[in-house]
Amino acid sequence: MKKIAVIGSNSFLAKNLIKKVSKGNDIYLYGKNIEKAGESLPFVSYINFDYPTVPLNIKSLLDYDVIVYTAAVGVQSNNRPANLLLYQVNLFLPIEIVTFLNDNKYKGKFITFGSYFEIGTNDNIKLLDEIEVIRSAGTISDSYCDSKRLLSNFYLNKQFNILWYHLILPSIYGPNENENRLIPYVINNIKAKLDSKLSSGDQVRQYLFISDLVDLIDRIISTEVPSDVYNVASCTDSIKIKDLVSLIYEIMGEKQIGHSQIVTRDQGMTFLGLNTEKIMKVIPEWKPKVFLKEGIKKYLEV
Repeated sequence: MKKIAVIGSNSFLAKNLIKKVSKGNDIYLYGKNIEKAGESLPFVSYINFDYPTVPLNIKSLLDYDVIVYTAAVGVQSNNRPANLLLYQVNLFLPIEIVTFLNDNKYKGKFITFGSYFEIGTNDNIKLLDEIEVIRSAGTISDSYCDSKRLLSNFYLNKQFNILWYHLILPSIYGPNENENRLIPYVINNIKAKLDSKLSSGDQVRQYLFISDLVDLIDRIISTEVPSDVYNVASCTDSIKIKDLVSLIYEIMGEKQIGHSQIVTRDQGMTFLGLNTEKIMKVIPEWKPKVFLKEGIKKYLEV
């Protein structure tokens, strides 16, 4: 049985991860509104954390076998806070944690996350490896992407000796994600027969179902995996946004209608793709199991 801390326990990823690893482990959830936490799970403790109002007790982290940092500010482009808070939570705090753990010779595992939006503007149709993603010089669309790029660059400098795993992710999806994200947004508009406001849809994106990501994190927690930066994606699920929208209509048995076209910040990022050869070599028994068509159908089952 391991003692696992999840910092940012209200996130989509955290909620799914908690369900996966709560059996057989002691889980400590650091998050806000903990009195409103959902279903009661065995071996789970709740610790109030709401930066900067309720700061993180960094010293307490030395007590855990695993620390998973899922806290993030500004994930949704329509809900971006002041830049300082965004950089504090997404960049400065994880660096502070790493520095503290390193100085105190922490022996457990620390897990953080990057994003393929760090690549920035790009029209080269190529799956990039970890170094190519982090060293990308493409223009990025906002401070959220910048904070993720800076954290990944800090990782690459390797000024630490702890077991730190940094996973660079594509677009993560699954039931109960934020309703403003593309797939639930389109599904809900189709159900309500409302017009969707979308870009031209020529951007190519990768999608990874939430349970596949959670399975990988569970393997990192429970087995001996070399600490490193890893791209994590389903290379078979690269798709143009407009084709993804068409697929949703097809699955729902609805005739596709036109939509209001808008300009989005990511349209200059024509192709975003992660090369996953490294993680596949290190953990060959892990492979994505849920692909887009099946994954979209799961939204309709809840």
